[in-house]
Amino acid sequence: YLASKLDEMSQGEYEQFQAAMEIGDHSGSVQEIINLTENLDCYDVYPDIEDHDDLGRYYIDELEAMQVPDHLRNYIDYEAYGRDVALEEGGEFTEFGYVRDTGSRFYEVYDGDRENIPEEYRVMNFQDEDMELSESDKLDMATDLADKALVAYGINPIIRSLIIDGIFAGVGSVLSFLPTIIVLFFFLSILEDSGYMARVAFVMDKLLRKIGLSGRSIVPMLIGFGCSVPAVMSARTLSSERDRKMTIMLIPFMSCSAKLPIYAMFSLAFFPGYEALVMVILYLTGIITGILAALILKGTLFKGKPVPFVMELPNYRFPSAKSVLLLMWDKAKDFVQKAFTVIFIATIIIWFLQTFDTRINVVSDSTDSMLAAIGRFIAPVFAPLGFNDWRASTALISGFTAKEAVVSTLAVLTESNPSTLPAALNGIFTPLQAASYLVFTLLYTPCIAAVTSVSRELGGRRNAFFMIVIQCAVAWLVSFAVYNIGLLVL
Repeated sequence: YLASKLDEMSQGEYEQFQAAMEIGDHSGSVQEIINLTENLDCYDVYPDIEDHDDLGRYYIDELEAMQVPDHLRNYIDYEAYGRDVALEEGGEFTEFGYVRDTGSRFYEVYDGDRENIPEEYRVMNFQDEDMELSESDKLDMATDLADKALVAYGINPIIRSLIIDGIFAGVGSVLSFLPTIIVLFFFLSILEDSGYMARVAFVMDKLLRKIGLSGRSIVPMLIGFGCSVPAVMSARTLSSERDRKMTIMLIPFMSCSAKLPIYAMFSLAFFPGYEALVMVILYLTGIITGILAALILKGTLFKGKPVPFVMELPNYRFPSAKSVLLLMWDKAKDFVQKAFTVIFIATIIIWFLQTFDTRINVVSDSTDSMLAAIGRFIAPVFAPLGFNDWRASTALISGFTAKEAVVSTLAVLTESNPSTLPAALNGIFTPLQAASYLVFTLLYTPCIAAVTSVSRELGGRRNAFFMIVIQCAVAWLVSFAVYNIGLLVL
């Protein structure tokens, strides 16, 4: 029928028919299609472009009209650029997407220096002498230079992919959060060196007894906000076996510093302007969940009363700069060592699984890789939580090696760098799904190093496995509640 009608069309009707076919309405008759398009002057249709911001990103990021390097794209006001594009082209945003007149085309040449970005397209004004690049910008520049050097050298594409898409994308995305980690341990070291930690234990004793613990348990829990491994080991100071085991079971609910990169990246991507509030809510969620878990454990596995609180309070003193700096250095060194050992190995494994299929052939699309197959297998478990994308579930698996690896894995899987990863995450999650994902990463099993410490302190793998099951079950239930309540409210 369509073939017979095509022969009867005039040139104008044929052009209108083509426009309608691009829009995607194939369900009606030829006359209905012609009627649909008779008032349209535009023939190019972009169904995925819904607003000026999308249009600006399409021209700059996909058509590369401005040739903006990755590490400078944060400085571009995409919406302003897209608004001028639409005005120049006479384009419109319709129910079918963006449609434009083929007779004109907006094109702006950009040579790579940020001072040449037209002022009307800048997010902010800046001067070379007073504008400092962020850590992620510096890493992006290093990645660009390394990539160009490898291309110029003519290295094997697989090795180049390993270095750029694997090591630089994975390890680099984690290292960009090193300053945040240092600041956290700076304040923790001040609390510890000033003698305030012991007083916190005294102050908290009365409250902790209501959930079955003594005031001494607060110190390992506070250390748990930095790292679960030393926190678990510090529980040895508790004289009561009951208090010690119960405290160790609760420490993983305290959000460790390794999860900060996850919170920071997702907050930036989905809750811009509310990053601090999101982090406060996450920390409070972990604390409240820990309290509820303690009440359940108090009435089931750990019945009885905590031992009386006796502790000698040290004098207050001004923190020693040397002690604070030494602790900061020690924690920063541990973080970097982890980035170049555990996370480095995890990144290479993730890259390998993403690059090859089950027959060890290089895949052109990561959806055909071994990693995608693994992710799809476990994705249904997380579907009730709102995130069933295989990349999200795969990142959670890698997070078992080290929590920082969640960010590095997502960077590798989305082929992103620190500055482009927030935009890539918006293609995987909605804000509500991101909130559910954040809650799950907050509460699910700690890293393998922490699990090993728990196994050693609790006297066997069985107890450690029991803790992993509890943590994952609690994380699933709380995340399920967050997502489904969010659906009802929103």
